Amino acid sequence: MGRSITASTSLTATVLGIPLGGYADVFSSGVNYKAVGSILSRAAYPDFSAAFPVSGVGTYVANQQIIDSSNRSAVAFGNGIFVAVGSDGVISSSANGISWTKQVSPGSSYAAVIFAGNQFVAVGGGGCATSPDGVNWTARPIPAHPTAWTSIAYGNGVYVAVGGPYNTVVNSVSATSTDGITWTQRAMPIASTWSRVSFGAGTFVALSTTNSSVYATSVDGIGWVQRAMPAAGNWECLIYANGIFLAIASGVGKPATTTAATSADGFNWTVRAMPTGSSWSDVAFGNGVFFAVSNNGGGVGTIAASSPDGVTWAQRIMPSAVWTALAFGAGQFVAVSGNGASTIAANVYVEGATSAYIYISGTAGKIVRVL
Repeated sequence: MGRSITASTSLTATVLGIPLGGYADVFSSGVNYKAVGSILSRAAYPDFSAAFPVSGVGTYVANQQIIDSSNRSAVAFGNGIFVAVGSDGVISSSANGISWTKQVSPGSSYAAVIFAGNQFVAVGGGGCATSPDGVNWTARPIPAHPTAWTSIAYGNGVYVAVGGPYNTVVNSVSATSTDGITWTQRAMPIASTWSRVSFGAGTFVALSTTNSSVYATSVDGIGWVQRAMPAAGNWECLIYANGIFLAIASGVGKPATTTAATSADGFNWTVRAMPTGSSWSDVAFGNGVFFAVSNNGGGVGTIAASSPDGVTWAQRIMPSAVWTALAFGAGQFVAVSGNGASTIAANVYVEGATSAYIYISGTAGKIVRVL
């Protein structure tokens, strides 16, 4: 994302005696200041960016906040806000990933949410709902059957939803929609607990958590072809970003595992290894960095990992929680948890080799001159 800088007073470019990157105790009219902990766009602050170029050392910062008592299952970013949905039907939104507001929810349970086609679309056991802004939501009819929708993707003007088990019944159907409002049921090539679907390189890819190598591809979301992953696993994470599909497994019964795989086209896969075994739950990509979280919780921290290419990984430590979902937006990753009693969110900054953002570190509560 960008370089973490520590404010100082060593630079010579000053305004009213305050150097660029230096602390300010009093605001001055016409001069821009940002609080320590802010993430800035390098393009918006070219002089500041030039003074503090990307270091390439992989700076990592993770902070947590309490949202409310709810089980968050998914989070997405779009139109300048984060939206988190839960298995209890709760929907919350946040402009910064720190302060969250509950919205009126039209459904009882959601497992996935995306921002695509200029709207948020959420699916789950409680059906489907859409929102243009993440605040105002409308329930939409989606084919009913003994399955809970678990994942949704968008590509080539089509939304595709797949499902997992509900009341122990595995799912052999999916659904498509061109607008997120009117849905049509489709057939999957085999009954399975379909956990994730993603679109990239002109192809929809759907993964399964049946501890097998089963997966499926489709060019239009309608006709699906059964295929085999290079290794068996409960494939829990899937993303298309930076020119590749990246899949990560959670292991049999979701114990610790290091199994992962990458593919440029969704058909030919190469097995990869995570830096350590964990119950991986989600992965996202932002400004040159893949970031994966796990849901093992407990202890002094929860294992996470970052990678520039999906091949070489570095282990990270998140605040201790059962992390269930992850999204990137506005220069940061935001993770949400399914703790229930006190749902935690985390704002995560990871520096990539190339970056469009910069993180300001330093003394909490201080203000830094950035322009």
